[in-house]
Amino acid sequence: MLGSANETKVSASLSYSDYGHAVIAAVANPFSAAILTGGAAEVFRRRMAGAEFTDIACELTRLYPDHAGEILSDIRDVESYLLDSAPGGRPLGAEGGGGGDITAVIRFAREHGLFTNATVEVLTKCNLRCAHCFHPDHSGAGPDIGALETLFGNLRRSGALFLCLTGGEIFLRRDAAEIIDAAHSAGFIIELKTNGTRLDKKTIGRLARNRISDVQVSVYGVSDGANAFTGGHYDFTAVASAIEGLREAGVPCSVSYQLTPGNVTEMERAYEVLSRLTDNLFFSFYVTPRLGDPQGNALSRIGYDQLRDYVLPRLRAWGMAPDTPSPYRTKDCGYICWAGHEQAFFAVDGKVYPCPDLRIPIGDLSHAPAEEIVRNRFDALKRIMPTTLPACEGCSYFDFCDSCIGIALAENGTFHRPSPHKCDITRLQFEGGS
Repeated sequence: MLGSANETKVSASLSYSDYGHAVIAAVANPFSAAILTGGAAEVFRRRMAGAEFTDIACELTRLYPDHAGEILSDIRDVESYLLDSAPGGRPLGAEGGGGGDITAVIRFAREHGLFTNATVEVLTKCNLRCAHCFHPDHSGAGPDIGALETLFGNLRRSGALFLCLTGGEIFLRRDAAEIIDAAHSAGFIIELKTNGTRLDKKTIGRLARNRISDVQVSVYGVSDGANAFTGGHYDFTAVASAIEGLREAGVPCSVSYQLTPGNVTEMERAYEVLSRLTDNLFFSFYVTPRLGDPQGNALSRIGYDQLRDYVLPRLRAWGMAPDTPSPYRTKDCGYICWAGHEQAFFAVDGKVYPCPDLRIPIGDLSHAPAEEIVRNRFDALKRIMPTTLPACEGCSYFDFCDSCIGIALAENGTFHRPSPHKCDITRLQFEGGS
């Protein structure tokens, strides 16, 4: 069935979803993903069901004697794959005709209409009041854990393998660790987004037992004290302790430093401090428009000239220059935007959107379960997606830029004019790409 997994399973060291014609599997730490098709997928299924490789070889060569060589090759591939994914093994490579990274998985899922990624907003409550935040409301407590467990089960049955939990600040929830445990038990590869101020050693110890691919810690300064950007006292000591604790516990962690006009000249100091804490640091200058007030956080955006003349040279010097984008769409793919194809965003109020930026609902959990919404998502997308972007299609970057129709709609009230901020970022990627 299009976009649905016939079977989803996990083992101690990996998780996967079986879509019938293909298996998508992944390991959380170190993260890697793979697509298994054809004979490799069949071998993988039988091995996951408990069959030994020797028995698989005997059975499949008996059934398909003319393909014995291919079957043995597939068995070697899968055996290597499972050894690599075991604790202490090497990162997964491209096995069974598939790609060995998330980019290849996303591309494959889009091309085949497979639902693989879900982002779930577990609350909007936050202890910071960041100037760039797209949320106007910081008080939403979110659904109870029972509702989230039901949602997780529905999403796994729909084929989702990758789950991002976000907020608000997720660790303001007293049951945050239980929520993450539930996501692990459901079989997800889990990504978390946090500001790091409420992440203590006990919680980090719980995280280390789960299938976490990344804890993305957003950082807004590298000193304690009053912070105009976060709207109050900023406890960088707590954030640094969380980053160090994650590293010591072996939990994958990335650090995002948000650049704005007010702190851009401090990025060298931020690099100096943060690069001692992590080797997975990046600088973000993308600002999503505030819900209901798209100009409310516009002053948090850095202009193109400053990005090009100040930010980019430093990123180049640190080996962090943006990659030149690969093609996002082709002129005959039939889609302006891929949002909602392999992914969906489940907001704290139960509304379901194609992505966090495109705020036109494709469903509501108060009216239908997630499985039904995911199954019918393409019908909903046909009703809301534009078929052309006249103002963008003459641009030389059009096939490589996602055009972010969600941000365009939020800022302009229409799909037909692009977001200048998005244009600036795409232009920077091309002119400064590595």
